Amino acid sequence: MASYNSIRQFVVIKATDARAFYDDGDVEKITSLLASELAKLGYTDDFEITALPARKLEIADESGRLKPHPLQPVDTLDIGLALDSPENVDSLRKAVAKDTEHHFFVGVGADVSFEPTDCWCPGEAADPIYGDRDDAEELIDASVLQQHGLKGRHVNVVIVDRGLDPNHITIAGRWRFGTADPTPLPTPDNHAMMIARHIQKVAPQAAIFDCALLPEHISDIGNFIAVAHTAYVQMLADIAYWKQHHIRSTQWVFVNAWAIYDRRSEHPLGDYTEKRNHIFNQIVEQAARTEHIDIVFAAGNCGLFCPRMNCGRNDRGPGRSIFGANSDRHVLTTGAVRTDGMWLGYSSQGPGQPDFAPGPGRTCEKPDLCVPSQYRETDDAHLVNTGTSASCALAAAVIAALRSRHKWDSNTIPPDVLRRYLIDTARPTHYTGWDEKLGYGILNVKDAYNELHNDYP
Repeated sequence: MASYNSIRQFVVIKATDARAFYDDGDVEKITSLLASELAKLGYTDDFEITALPARKLEIADESGRLKPHPLQPVDTLDIGLALDSPENVDSLRKAVAKDTEHHFFVGVGADVSFEPTDCWCPGEAADPIYGDRDDAEELIDASVLQQHGLKGRHVNVVIVDRGLDPNHITIAGRWRFGTADPTPLPTPDNHAMMIARHIQKVAPQAAIFDCALLPEHISDIGNFIAVAHTAYVQMLADIAYWKQHHIRSTQWVFVNAWAIYDRRSEHPLGDYTEKRNHIFNQIVEQAARTEHIDIVFAAGNCGLFCPRMNCGRNDRGPGRSIFGANSDRHVLTTGAVRTDGMWLGYSSQGPGQPDFAPGPGRTCEKPDLCVPSQYRETDDAHLVNTGTSASCALAAAVIAALRSRHKWDSNTIPPDVLRRYLIDTARPTHYTGWDEKLGYGILNVKDAYNELHNDYP
């Protein structure tokens, strides 16, 4: 058995030679095949397979029931590995790098810890909840969406999280991947249901897809990044097929309300968290730039003034709390403010990692902007929205609503362009330009709508 002291890596291989026993979960045959291919490249040290990420897709039938649905074939497979030493890691990476033509190996990456950004700052006040949904939507001028009938019609929203509760929400489809808990938490304790609530309130006609990826507690952090990559590869394959055959509309929004809190498990340090060319960061960029999917990430809850308790000692505060895909300039990264616009001290601070900056000597300006959090629902005070997860979800709901105007589809206005409109129209605070805490200011839906309408009437 692999110990918690093992160094976790994952390799991405071509599906051609391994698909049959990968899908059967035949670890022995996969191990033998990997050992043989690695030996050809000069790697003969021991390794242990820790993950063959499973996949499952369910689609709602006419009655709304989720039923198994065929997955589209993908070209690659992800396999989690445990190695004994840094020397073995170096040897493995050198061996994979020799396969320059990608005859068998596509890439290698470090497995790292992700956590959903669902915490609030307990020391903030006697009552940590400030305001309600009406206050939050008023702050960002969201009423313009209802005034113009933008309710998310013909837009698909994928919630990448712990899993939705199908007993309390209509789900158009559901992917389930290896680490996800088999049974979602009951409402209202479910983190994913908090995310879905924002979509239902702001873009009620959007179709919600469930990507059950995160476990409730990440007990084996070594396997997670491989599963995350598997998830994105599979979802992009299925979405491409649906687009090609006109099965679903072409408008997709991915909501990623999770972040990295502690990097001590990453080896080599910075492999995913600091490098834009990491294979998971590449697939996220592909989704945004090539597939024209709007992707929203939470900044994280490791701000300097009241970080979450499990934030790493060296992974909090300015420049040290927004990592990996959350730093990517092709996604919208959201920090958090109260419903009166005051910045929340747990919201992770920029800049993001230098390798994600738009050019040499430039700053990675993350977060992009801030969105309200830390508030209760107007119609049910027991339901609260906290952490940069809530800000991420509200921003994604706004994007879903905007995309439902037929002239503002992602082919006409690509994700990078829409993101720029949201940034340029953000309501500035007392800072000028970009700020490490607030980004470019607070989301301003009314001004974004007006600017879009001026340019794309």
